[in-house]
This record gives sequence, C-alpha cells and structure tokens, in this order.
Amino acid sequence: MKWPIVAALAFAVACGTSEMPVAAEPLAVDVDDVRFVDGVTHRHLPLHPGDRRVFQQGLERIDVEVLNGIFVVNGISCTQTRSVVFIDETRIQDTYDRYAQDTDGNVWLLGEHTCAFEDDQCVSQEGSWAWGVGGGLPGIAVPAQPTVDGRRFSMALAPGAVEDVGEVIQTDGDVTVPAGTFGDCFTLHVGRLGPTPDELRSFCAGVGVVRTERPRTTEELVELVPGTL
Repeated sequence: MKWPIVAALAFAVACGTSEMPVAAEPLAVDVDDVRFVDGVTHRHLPLHPGDRRVFQQGLERIDVEVLNGIFVVNGISCTQTRSVVFIDETRIQDTYDRYAQDTDGNVWLLGEHTCAFEDDQCVSQEGSWAWGVGGGLPGIAVPAQPTVDGRRFSMALAPGAVEDVGEVIQTDGDVTVPAGTFGDCFTLHVGRLGPTPDELRSFCAGVGVVRTERPRTTEELVELVPGTL
C-alpha cells in the first residue's frame, strides 16, 4: 500500500488567488492492511536515536531530539521525538511525537502529547491525541516516494485536536538555512481545518525538516547534532 485510502474528500479552492487549496472536511484512512517495521529510516525523515536538531523562529528556540527506546501506540512500536520550545531559556511548550514506518516506506504519525507551560507548570494539553483514543486515526507524515502528482493525503485525524491534510508541491530542490545548504529536498503543503494556519514544510535527504513557513513566521534549522547512541 502506497497511500492511505481516502474515505471522504472535499476541497475548497480560493477563487482568484494563488492560495493553496485546503481541506473542507477531514479525510479518513483505512489502516487495516498496513504493516509496520522497526525504526524510521526514510531518507527524508531519518530518526536516529540521539540525533538533535535546533530550530529558530523569531524569539523562539526549538530543540528537537530523537529519543532512545520505543513508545507503544495502539499496539505499534513507535520512535519518539521530543520538541521543546524556549523563549530566553524559559520553556513554553514540550511535545512528544510518535512515528512509525510501514513496509512500503511511508512514515506515519501515530500520536502526539503536548503541554503548554507557564511558570514551569503544564497548563494545557490541548492538541494531544493518539491513534485509538477518542476516534484518533494516524496519517502519513512523509510519503515513501514524495511526488508532485496532485494527491492529497491525511496526515492525522483526531477530532478536536488535529485534522491535517498534506500534498507534495515541489521536489528535487535545494534549501539554504542557517545550518547550511541541503539538497534532494521536497516541499509539503500542510492544509489544516479550523483556525490554525497552513504550513509549507521543507524536508531534505539525510536531515528531515529544515524549514517550516507559516503566514507570519518561518522556522529554520540552525544546528544539526548527530546522535552518539
């Protein structure tokens, strides 16, 4: 299986503008025949335990680490990443994302646990979800073979938490960020339901995400630290 099976699909296209089309209703996927493997080795999202990435977005610094060990979601062994957002060394958000790769090479997002912090206390877990909890369904984070073909696919579906739809809009490019210039990159448009703005995510071979563009902000990779585990 190369793509999630779309059960419901409708898109609204902004007329007379250059805006990307966005999802008008959530997509649903059939994961009954999906089989998962150990580890995440996709060339555009390699998740090696111990790897660290540091991003900058305005005043915010985002430290991302691939954690050692596994986390089980709905019976599937996942690779976890932890993303901590700081402003002036004060933690304002702490998020764990759970990924698994299938036998075709697609990388799935199976859940997310996030906390917003004030005075070093978790004050909100809004946006947290997991496959099998409250109707949450996994989705494709990175397709096995990123191709510009007009296909849109569910990236995650958890009512009230996340309803993201992805489409590959560019491939075979180079991206320059403070951490360097990277090749063999592709751009993923992430359309979202509700008030959260759409994103353009740039993934590069051997690294993963290097830049995320939002309507008013851009998050860029500033440091790449290979793991030693």
